[in-house]
Amino acid sequence: MEGLEQKRDGVGLLHELYYVPASSIEAEKKNPGSQTRLPNENVPLVWAQSLWWLGQMLEDGLLERSDLDPLGRHRQRAKPPIAVHAAVLAEDPQTQAHLADSGIVVERVDELEAIELRPAQELAQFYASQGAIPALGLTGRPQRRLRTLTTSRLYRLGDRRLAFAPSLLADQDYLAMDMAILAQRLRGEVAYLSRNWQGQGRPTLVVPLGRRHIDSKSEHLIALLQEWRDGHCGPVTIRLSSLTQLLPSATWMSLDTNIGAMPEANLPPAEVAAPKWRRDPSNDAPLSAAEELRLELEGEQDRSRLIQRLQASDNLYEQAECLQGLVLLLGRDAEIPWSDANGSGPSDSNGSIRLETLLDRLWKEASWGGHWSVLRRVAGLRDWVDAGLEEAVTNLLIRQKQVLVGKAYSPDSLIMEPMTSQAIADRIARFSREDVRERVLTQEMLLGLDALMKLDPNLLQGFLTLRVGHLILLLTAEVAAQSKLTQDEAYERLLRFSPSEIQVGLSKVLTDYAEAAELLKAQETLSVKAGCELKWHPEAPTAETPVVGSPAPAAGWLDHRLRAGALGQTPREFYPSVWRILHHCRGLVIGDKLERRNRMDSASFLAEMTQGEKNFAFAVEHLLAKINAPEYRHLTIEALAALGEFCQKNRDFRITAHIVLDVLIGHAVRLAWLRDHSEETYEAEKALAWHRFYEEPPASVAYWILEALRHLIKQEKTANASLLALA
Repeated sequence: MEGLEQKRDGVGLLHELYYVPASSIEAEKKNPGSQTRLPNENVPLVWAQSLWWLGQMLEDGLLERSDLDPLGRHRQRAKPPIAVHAAVLAEDPQTQAHLADSGIVVERVDELEAIELRPAQELAQFYASQGAIPALGLTGRPQRRLRTLTTSRLYRLGDRRLAFAPSLLADQDYLAMDMAILAQRLRGEVAYLSRNWQGQGRPTLVVPLGRRHIDSKSEHLIALLQEWRDGHCGPVTIRLSSLTQLLPSATWMSLDTNIGAMPEANLPPAEVAAPKWRRDPSNDAPLSAAEELRLELEGEQDRSRLIQRLQASDNLYEQAECLQGLVLLLGRDAEIPWSDANGSGPSDSNGSIRLETLLDRLWKEASWGGHWSVLRRVAGLRDWVDAGLEEAVTNLLIRQKQVLVGKAYSPDSLIMEPMTSQAIADRIARFSREDVRERVLTQEMLLGLDALMKLDPNLLQGFLTLRVGHLILLLTAEVAAQSKLTQDEAYERLLRFSPSEIQVGLSKVLTDYAEAAELLKAQETLSVKAGCELKWHPEAPTAETPVVGSPAPAAGWLDHRLRAGALGQTPREFYPSVWRILHHCRGLVIGDKLERRNRMDSASFLAEMTQGEKNFAFAVEHLLAKINAPEYRHLTIEALAALGEFCQKNRDFRITAHIVLDVLIGHAVRLAWLRDHSEETYEAEKALAWHRFYEEPPASVAYWILEALRHLIKQEKTANASLLALA
């Protein structure tokens, strides 16, 4: 260390780092370690300097270790695990009877006499009010979600005795509606309490359960409660008893009655009368692609039609689509006319109701049957953010992982440092696909990755960047292979999985990552009708190749595509060219490949429309307008134009599947990058590869689009040859 010091006024100081100057880099590469390292200007580096001086003083006997650790933490031994106390309360007689049938005898909330049960949110609000003095401009403590160490204490507030349910059982906690996830979290909280409890009494976990927790899929929760009844939760000792019997052994704290306020109530707040509409549980089925096309729910701008359809529908999935259209048109706080004529439930005095209220009702209706696709849609519309998202992402980052959300078209989608849960959710919303459900699914994936990392750290070994969007594609490919579905159909099926099923699938994909990647690659291949001789372009354009038409713009081709995409410019004969492509394949998928409403089936379009009619042009324009990024929208137009020209030259060309523009363009970008770089650098520099592709002239883009087409067709031929060899 003394050799690294730089003397300043006779004092040895440490720099932040040493570097090889630019002029010596090539010589250093040829002979590593041969060049002189120079110190940078950051001197002293305070943290390193402090450790260096402390080490010197310890070495010279000027300090003892006890001087650095006056609390003696380095001498403390690990405490043995503490037994946890738990009280399960039923919110209604039906839940109490159901638990009794499973051998678990519990009290009801309305039977409590010596203590009140309150939600954790009220305690958080109480603490947030402490220190708040408006006259001095003091806002008090920031309101945070309370952890179990806080809610496992009992509280005195004047003459009142209060117990608080854990935050993970809050009604707005989306993942707690999956009983497998809830049981997993309760196990984790019990283990956490046993390891970290510091109070004089015992930690007392109060778990209120209602009918939403006891259904046909509650076997995980029932099994956990039966473990508690038998006195253990995994390796942790636990005592399950009535809350009344656990009061003497609990840890009690007093709340200052002069600061803050707690609502006066002995029971949980009565459920506000909720609006109802027509509902037939036997009709609760996801809408098919044909039904969605017939109902024309996407892009509906007439709110009156949406309201009428919402009140007339008895299908949760259609109601969710209608509500999404209304929320996107008007906002969650808007009011719409609402009638009680057919038993629709209460409305405001002026005959209207807030969309937020309808979302609440739909949420409760969907939670009873575990309609996860509907729940994800409602959660996405309400901008749901899991409070544990910040912790989950931070845990991944401190294990030397980077997190990439959404599509990897921008370096801004890469998370490299800790962020708040809201900031992470905002970034997810910015880069996710158009489906609001994916924002919720992405949060589930991040929470699942954190849980899997804790269970088996080796599962993510070898991953530097966790690409959540790519993992969703791999999960979709697994579902497509198992159920023999197209990718967009498999994505719809995936969104109906429960969060625990998503986590199981994620574990499988990470365990067999290479196999899952090959499966996805195989599903992207294209089959060509046998005996078809194709005419390809002669050679790749170079930087010297003259540009046909207008010269290269001064600001570059990326700027040109940004402006042209924003204006929606298309080349001459563009729509007839797209019509021509439909004669050569089963159809096109324009835009987000996982959105099934982006699929144009050749059979229906060619049968119902003509080449020159406006409706066809409007259908294509509608799909292009759904692409948010203008530069990518124009790139899609160029890809369609290149395909149309290719089909005109190859009249016998036939593809037996849909051509997915997302896949085609993605491979074009990759192949263009591989011209000068390796496959490994593409994965690390994907954002740069896309930026460079946007700067390519149109002739070069057209060339690489057709190269991508040839690559996908060649893959299919190779796969067929491999199958013949195996046979």
